[in-house]
Amino acid sequence: KARGLGGLDWRIKAIALGLAAGLGVAELGIAELGGARFGGFDAQRAVLLGALLFCVINAVNFLDNQDGVALALGGVGLASVALRVGDPLAAGLAATWLAFLPLNWPRAKSFLGDAGAYALGAGLGVLALRPMAVDGSAQIWRALAPLAVIAVDFVQVVLVRLVIGHAPWKGDRRHLTHLLLLAGLPRTLVAPVLAALALGVAWFALGA
Repeated sequence: KARGLGGLDWRIKAIALGLAAGLGVAELGIAELGGARFGGFDAQRAVLLGALLFCVINAVNFLDNQDGVALALGGVGLASVALRVGDPLAAGLAATWLAFLPLNWPRAKSFLGDAGAYALGAGLGVLALRPMAVDGSAQIWRALAPLAVIAVDFVQVVLVRLVIGHAPWKGDRRHLTHLLLLAGLPRTLVAPVLAALALGVAWFALGA
């Protein structure tokens, strides 16, 4: 029976994540309409946001494969969202998740696991993509900037798995984290290097 990492059947995970993405889109719509029902929310935009949220939640979990990586990238992403729009919720979540970082890096004493990674990905995805819900003309690249490193890893690893005939939901050692380790980077520097790269992209987007 095909199972994803963590033992749950991948179909159960897909359904749960689909529901989470749907709830995220609903929250974005409610935020836009001041508490009104889905009303004027563009259906095409809703589908796009749902697909992006589904991918972001998965992508954060994908990178929870080395100490501190998912947590550092999620925290940096939330911090850059907070700086971009002055969002106190994003700032509070960034501080909360980054406060947990010493327990997860450089040597993990506690782990995110599926539940933690999915929660981090859901919060990051909803807050980062909010401009696309509020303003249909928002530049996609600016909305995705806080997610850049996470997105690059997700896209490249899924494409490689599809090309070689490997199921996209089955783990392997083709992530950016593994490529950095193969290049000789010490394990304890993987999270800081990727976080610094994410900070650089976010800083560029903020100034553009």
